[in-house]
Amino acid sequence: MPKNTAPVLLVSSLPANMVDFTRRLPMIVCPGCGSWVTLSGSHLPVHRGDNRPDAPRDHTGPRRPRCTASGRAVRMDTTAAEVGARLFRDEYDGRNRHRTRTAHPMAPAPLPPVHHMAMAR
Repeated sequence: MPKNTAPVLLVSSLPANMVDFTRRLPMIVCPGCGSWVTLSGSHLPVHRGDNRPDAPRDHTGPRRPRCTASGRAVRMDTTAAEVGARLFRDEYDGRNRHRTRTAHPMAPAPLPPVHHMAMAR
C-alpha cells in the first residue's frame, strides 16, 4: 500500500455519530470520501472513492479512483463508552433543539359571499 503522508487521524476528533463500536471491528466514516470503513489495524483500508453498495457496478468501464484517504494512519484514542457519552451529550445539547411553538402569520379575513356583494350595490 502506498504511503499516505496525511497527519494521523485521531478517532476522538471525529463527531460521535461518525464512529461505530457496535460491530466486532470498529467502523468510522472516511474523511476523504464519506463512506463507512472497517478499522482492522492502524491504517484506513484501501478503498475506492465512491464506495456505495447500492450503486450498480460497471465492470467494463475504467476503475474508480482510489480514495485520497486510503492508507491514512488512524489512532484509536477513545473507547466505546466515551463515544456513547459524547453522542448522548450532543443529542441532548440545548443548541440542537428547535422551538416547539411556531408563529404563523395571521390569515386575511375571508371575502363575503358573491350574493352579498351584489346586494350591497
